[in-house]
Amino acid sequence: SSLCSSASAVSRQLSGPVQPENYCYFGIEGNPIFTNHLNRLQQRLMLTSPRPLRRVHFFTETVGAAKDETTVLFLDTVNEKENFWGSSTLSGHRDVQSSLLSGNDKREVSVQGFTLTRLLHETVKMMPGAHVMVKMDIEGAEYALLNEAFDSGALCNTTARAVRVDIIVEVHGETLIGRNLHADRFRSKVKKQLIHECGVNLFTARDADH
Repeated sequence: SSLCSSASAVSRQLSGPVQPENYCYFGIEGNPIFTNHLNRLQQRLMLTSPRPLRRVHFFTETVGAAKDETTVLFLDTVNEKENFWGSSTLSGHRDVQSSLLSGNDKREVSVQGFTLTRLLHETVKMMPGAHVMVKMDIEGAEYALLNEAFDSGALCNTTARAVRVDIIVEVHGETLIGRNLHADRFRSKVKKQLIHECGVNLFTARDADH
């Protein structure tokens, strides 16, 4: 599962056309199998000249979550060709359950939970004209993550400062993750409020059960 966001450098945005090198990129990845690779990638990109982005940083062994605290990531150990795309903080996720039945020893790991509120606070310069883009595919945790960011006021406060916020999220259904109360609340209330009350540009894509 991964969560990534990018925040623009406002000084360049105000003085001329926005280019990729005006952006910082922050990625979140929970599965420790990718830690070394992402650290090497980060180092290589930061040493590239000219640098393709202003800054690149990966928060490894970290997951998007509703609370900033240590949590459990349940591992997908069966979908190797798809880079274990079904790892999830939800134990009922179908790929997690398939992994349990496969008999693999490594079934869960302790990781750091990271809220969207914290991500915005630590990575975005709240200046008029800035641009934040968040893209997430986090296997069912998207509902609790977005509900938290709405409840904290983080997203509404960001757009209130004339910062453009675009969120692109893959949403997951009951056949994959089971019944989810966070999903019920997001669909019935929070999604509309983020769009109409906060002015967030929210784009959702339905997961096709992989």
